Amino acid sequence: MSILYERKRALIIGIDNYRENSLKYCINDALDLKETLQSIGFDVYTELNCSYVDFFKAIDDFIEGIKSTDLIVFYFAGHGKQIDEQNFLLPSDYDYNYRTSENKYLEDNAINVRYITKVIDGKNCAFTIYIFDCCRNYVRTRSINSQQGLSAMHAPPETLIMFSCAPGKAALDETYNGRNGIFTGILLEHIAKAHDDIEDVLKNVARDVKKQTNGFQLPYRTSSLTESVFFSTKCIQEELVRNEYERRLRCHGRACDQCGYCRDWYPHKNDADSYNHHYQKRSNATCCGSRYVYHDGHGHLYDSLVNGFGVSFICECPENI
Repeated sequence: MSILYERKRALIIGIDNYRENSLKYCINDALDLKETLQSIGFDVYTELNCSYVDFFKAIDDFIEGIKSTDLIVFYFAGHGKQIDEQNFLLPSDYDYNYRTSENKYLEDNAINVRYITKVIDGKNCAFTIYIFDCCRNYVRTRSINSQQGLSAMHAPPETLIMFSCAPGKAALDETYNGRNGIFTGILLEHIAKAHDDIEDVLKNVARDVKKQTNGFQLPYRTSSLTESVFFSTKCIQEELVRNEYERRLRCHGRACDQCGYCRDWYPHKNDADSYNHHYQKRSNATCCGSRYVYHDGHGHLYDSLVNGFGVSFICECPENI
């Protein structure tokens, strides 16, 4: 396992209060996901019941702060629609009035998902995860060219896209715990698990949603991730420390209590003509290295006779005399 990003940042948008067909659980879903992600080290930005203008502002403000070393999560809970294989997220003030075609109205009054993916992809961040819990079954289809649910999407590089239901299908605006929608309620149960990468997390979410809805709702995902991505890095940090400790002591020497490096050697003399240092092996040493090792100026020790452990490290604490 390895950590291939430096920061974890999330933008969470939830909308219940639509002018027509209001929803029940999206605000709770957004707030609870915010709390869960913050508990595992995410910087989380939220926007609730936002209008068209505020929706775009939230996106643009968030994207402005993205760095190439970030793990990014974008989550939306609310209504969504597709027309002509383009996906749109509906702001709270979306109110189709029949004065124009709905295609035109969507383009002018809803957020095209392609805009979001394009500008985030342009930041070349380490990994991006999109989670769309929308297409609730209260959305009415008013256009002969529109379909229920969102359209399938191709994931840009190092991206995973998760839909709460299959392409062209609707998610249930129902709850099994009295607070959250079915998909996000189950997502909250899995997403903070320390030993699971996000692909496994979302696979388990899909399985449990299918089971909870008796097969009616089946979440769909597409991914171009080439590495495992862990939202909770506690187990990774522990493993890195353990691996580093084992690597330092591959020589079988005794570890320093402070730095963890081998204390079976101590400085003997300096070579005035080089950056290399000479070390003497202690009489009670357990290190399997030879009697003479040299330093490369960067904390590495090379065994000059025994090749069994290769590169090792020596304690350079002031007390090691």
